[in-house]
Amino acid sequence: MYAAKIEKATKYQKHVMLFWESKLIHKLRGKTMVPALYYIGTDNSVPNKSFHVMVMDMLGPSLEDLFSSCKRNFDLKTVCMIATQMI
Repeated sequence: MYAAKIEKATKYQKHVMLFWESKLIHKLRGKTMVPALYYIGTDNSVPNKSFHVMVMDMLGPSLEDLFSSCKRNFDLKTVCMIATQMI
C-alpha cells in the first residue's frame, strides 16, 4: 500500500515542508520503520493550482485513524508508546 501527502503550493513559498521531509527520509533510508519514498514533486494538472506531492510506503494506520478508533481519547500507556516510537 502507498500513502500520499499533498500540500498546496504557493507562488513565493520559501520552505516546502514535503521537500524537507523527503530529505530527512532519504537520510534515514534503510533504518527500521522508515518508509520507502517513490515520488516527490509538484503536480500542475489542475489549471491555476499547484500541489506538492510525496508518495511513500504506508507503514500502518495514521495517528488520526488510531485516535478515532479509540473514541478520540488515548490513555497514558498509548501516549508513552507513541512518544517512544517518535523519539
